[in-house]
This record gives sequence, C-alpha cells and structure tokens, in this order.
Amino acid sequence: MENKNFKNSIVLLFLALLIFTHGCFSIKEYGKIRPVRSAENMVTIEEIIKGWQNYDIYYADINPAYPSAILIDPKGDERRLTNDKWVPVKKQDELIELIKWIDMDIDFPPDLLAVLGPDEQVFGYLYTGWNHVLIKVVDSRTLWVDDSPLPINELDDNSMPGI
Repeated sequence: MENKNFKNSIVLLFLALLIFTHGCFSIKEYGKIRPVRSAENMVTIEEIIKGWQNYDIYYADINPAYPSAILIDPKGDERRLTNDKWVPVKKQDELIELIKWIDMDIDFPPDLLAVLGPDEQVFGYLYTGWNHVLIKVVDSRTLWVDDSPLPINELDDNSMPGI
C-alpha cells in the first residue's frame, strides 16, 4: 500500500511540474508594460508630443473626451503594435487634448509605460493611468494590444448612449 501511495505522489508531482512549466513557457505569448524612466534614455511624453509625426498614435475609448490610454508606436522600426478598437490620432492638437484629459483623472495619475515584447525589447509606449493591459504576441515583430476602456462607473449615465 505504501508503494502505491509513493507512486501516486510521484505521478501527481510530475503532473504539477508539467502544468507549472507549461505556464512558464506560455509567458512568451504575452507582452508586458514597464514605467519609462528618464535614466533609461527612453522617450518622454513631451518628446512624443513634439515629434508626434514620428509615431502611429491611437487612443482607447468611445469618446475623445474620455480617453483611458494613448498607444504610441514608433514609425520606422521593425516592430509593430496592432489593435482592434483603438482610434487613430490624426493631429498634434488632438494628441495634446487627449493627454490633457488623461492628466485630469486624479484617481488614476498617468504614466508613460514602455510596451515590451517577451524578450524585453521595446515595441512602443502607452500613456495611461492604468497599471495593466492585455498584450499578446502575434509574431516576433508584432504585438497586439487590447483596448483599455474606462470602467462604466467612471462615466456618468449621459456619456454613453443606450446605457
């Protein structure tokens, strides 16, 4: 009986190890974000505003008066950020206005975040007060970034038609 319990324990340990290692390997399927610090010689939000034409820029949400995040993809590099619901920013004035709206949210002070691939390479930037976003690896040069809408309770009843 003791030998059977030992074998069962070994099998369970092996299965747990297999599940754990599979979870570790699947981390390569996702990107991540990290705060940008000036000591890292990365870009600042002011530099992005000044050189906005050097980026493909998008904002997340249903209305420019309620943006929750700005996605910044540098042009001319071999990496690409893709998305489904983000809205393109076409003018520098629009970008400045979106940043002002995000800056006004005192409950979620914004930060400029680097969007990183699974090997820590910088694909672009995210300006938001959120500390999380879903980022999936499409291929070695492409990350897909989920939109980051505001929670329903952040909006008043009149701001979203039909709700």
